[in-house]
Amino acid sequence: MFSFFIFKNKERLIFIIFFIVSVLFMSFSSTRFSISLKSVFNTIVYPFEYVFFNIRDGISYISLSFSELSTLRKELKEKEKMIEYYREKLADYYSMKYKIKELEEALKYKSESLYKLEVSKILIRDSEEIFSSLIIDKGYIDGIRVGMPVISYNQDEPGVVGVISEVYLLTSKVRTYKDPLFSTGVYLPYSKVLGVVNGISNDKNFMTINYIDKETNISLNEPVLTTSESSLFPENIKIGYVNYIDNTDKSSLTYRVFVKPQIELNSIKNVFIITERR
Repeated sequence: MFSFFIFKNKERLIFIIFFIVSVLFMSFSSTRFSISLKSVFNTIVYPFEYVFFNIRDGISYISLSFSELSTLRKELKEKEKMIEYYREKLADYYSMKYKIKELEEALKYKSESLYKLEVSKILIRDSEEIFSSLIIDKGYIDGIRVGMPVISYNQDEPGVVGVISEVYLLTSKVRTYKDPLFSTGVYLPYSKVLGVVNGISNDKNFMTINYIDKETNISLNEPVLTTSESSLFPENIKIGYVNYIDNTDKSSLTYRVFVKPQIELNSIKNVFIITERR
C-alpha cells in the first residue's frame, strides 16, 4: 500500500516536471504564446523592487528633511540672538536719550533759575510708598547741609519737594512735604491769605492749611506759594493748588484747606537742592 502511494507520487512528480519543462520549452520556441523567463522574473520581483526603492527614497527624503530642519533651527537661534542684541541696543539708546533729555532740562533749570542749584538723583524712596522721605546721591562733600530746600520741576515750573533733614558724607535724606513734621509758610495770591502748610503721611497726595478764618474767601484751584516770611524756602515757589475746602464743622470759626502738590513725588527721578540765592 505504502509502495503504491510512493509510486503514484513519483508518477505525479514526473508528470509535473515534464509539464514545467514543456511550458519552458514553449516559452523559448513559440512566438504566439511566448512568456519569457525575464518577464516572469520581473513580474515577481518588480513589486519588491518598487517597495524597496520607494522606502530608500523615503528614507533619503526624511534624512534630508531632518538635516534641513536642523539647519533651519540653527539659523532661527542665530536670528533670535541677533534680534535680542538689537533689542538691547535699542533699549540702551532710548535710555541714553532719556538721560540726555534729563540732563539738558537740569542744565536749563540751573542756568535760568534765580537760585544756585545742585542737581541730585533720587536713590531710595521710603519703603511704605508714602514718600515721606527720600535718599539722594549728594552729601556733605558736595556742600549739602541740613535745612537746605529741595525742589523739582513740573512743566518747566519749580515746585516744593521738601527739605534736607540729614546729611551724610556722600548722600543726604530729604524730608518731603508728605511728612507730618514738614511745614512751611505759604501765601495765597488771589485771596491774600497767609498760612502754614503741613504734610500728611498717608497714601493721599495732599497737604493741608489749617485754621483759615471762615470769613476768608478762598477759591478752588488757587495757587499756593512759598512766602518770604518762611525761613525754609525762597518766596514764590509753588507748593500746589487749592483742591478742597473743608468747612463741615459748623461750630468752628476756621476751616481746613487741602492742597494738591505741584510735584508728584512718585514721578520724579531728580531733585534740585537750593544751596544759595544768586
